Amino acid sequence: MPHSMKSHIYLFLLLPLVALSFVSCDDKAQSTPSLQASSYLLRTSATGVLDTISANDTLYLGDTVLMGLAIYGNFNYLTGVRVEADTTKMQLGFRWNPADDKYLAQGSDPEHGVLLFVPEQINLCVTTLQYTPIKAGTHRVEIVVSSDAGANFSPRTFYFDALAVDTVPASSTNP
Repeated sequence: MPHSMKSHIYLFLLLPLVALSFVSCDDKAQSTPSLQASSYLLRTSATGVLDTISANDTLYLGDTVLMGLAIYGNFNYLTGVRVEADTTKMQLGFRWNPADDKYLAQGSDPEHGVLLFVPEQINLCVTTLQYTPIKAGTHRVEIVVSSDAGANFSPRTFYFDALAVDTVPASSTNP
């Protein structure tokens, strides 16, 4: 084998070693937590009927919106999820299965929108957010998801705005 060919082979073998020297070996991945919302349901205060929400629906005071949430830590463990909103304008919280309490850390309050998780237990949480407007106006709801990822990746905030109007007009019902 020619001399120059040997030096190319050695360089080719050294490249992976150089590349690996820049990789963190603390065996912890760093990724941003994510959230997926689905299955928006509306229970109207006028009729009590539960149905899917359409773009034409109006949200009235006392109506309840149920939003399915899938919260992912991705490569990291979830440490908590909390909902931040003006509680003078709305009631909100998570519907939580008591059978899953073993994953909740002290200080959790699902009924008031606070889920704190036992360290290194879960990287996926599926739950339902329940939201009921009690004052007319635009309501901002923020969902803050945190994981054991580094500060550049966690926490992450998601939000939505909802407009609620006063009471259902006497001549109509909210379908």
